[in-house]
Amino acid sequence: MENRIKVNGEWYVKESITTIHPIEIELTHFEGCVYENDKYCFEVTRIYRDYDKVEFYSDCIDIKFTDKRTDKPWKIDNWDNTSWLRGIYDNDRTSINEALEVMDMDGIMELKALVGELIEKGWIKYYNCENINIGKPETDRRIPSTGC
Repeated sequence: MENRIKVNGEWYVKESITTIHPIEIELTHFEGCVYENDKYCFEVTRIYRDYDKVEFYSDCIDIKFTDKRTDKPWKIDNWDNTSWLRGIYDNDRTSINEALEVMDMDGIMELKALVGELIEKGWIKYYNCENINIGKPETDRRIPSTGC
């Protein structure tokens, strides 16, 4: 006869307990911050290189951008190009024009403030290259500071 058990008047077959070997997984840890308003959400994350030593990958962030100006489903985009983000911060015309494809000037001002905060906190490296002369002059593509 099988190993059975009676529960509330019903007979059941007892199951044997089997040992499950743990699966080893390697987690990726990250740190994040969020800036959000009625129109946009900027969710910034950076990945730990070594979680125990609190070391992060250098100049490596991801921004999940959500445009909330339309009805759901909202438009979501991911940005990880820190050169482009530095261009936003520096009023680079090309970077600003690309950003204007997905947000208005208020959004660009907010993104610029966010990038400034990330630079200040060390999440994005900032290279000020205005005093470097590489031999041939390049056209200044920055938008005058009165616009941004």
